[in-house]
Amino acid sequence: RRKERCRYPMVLVVGNYSSGKSTFVNHLLGINEQSVGAAPTDAGFTILLKDAHAEVDSEMNGSAVINDPELGFDELRRFGPSLEARLRLKKLRPTTQRFPDGVALVDTPGLTDLSSSNDELFTSENMHAVLLWFAVHSDLVLFLFDPHKPGGAEQQDILLAL
Repeated sequence: RRKERCRYPMVLVVGNYSSGKSTFVNHLLGINEQSVGAAPTDAGFTILLKDAHAEVDSEMNGSAVINDPELGFDELRRFGPSLEARLRLKKLRPTTQRFPDGVALVDTPGLTDLSSSNDELFTSENMHAVLLWFAVHSDLVLFLFDPHKPGGAEQQDILLAL
């Protein structure tokens, strides 16, 4: 059940690295905004928001996102500076009608091999908690799979938790 905390309706895109998350996001937006590639291209959470009033595209770092009371992401502060360093919000001019204005689209890092990272955010426990926070606050969660790279136990754990 979605919590009513964030200002915008949210769509969360989750999956292994190279499962097509950013490609899917780009298709929904109708522009090539997110980097794509066969290898992992982004180890962070990117919130994309089409803003009908924006005259230029802009980007906010994680600290600014969390500390802006108008956005409603202040609860993410509890995950500490490691998340802040990997969180950003991109406000985009409305260049297409594929994705509606005022909806936040969240592109997440790939799930594969998260537990092998030395970063405190990307421990399995913390990553699960961040993903669950976004999932609870989202209106729709899309879990993308690459049929050529089946997920392991960690992906199954996250899917079950969501």
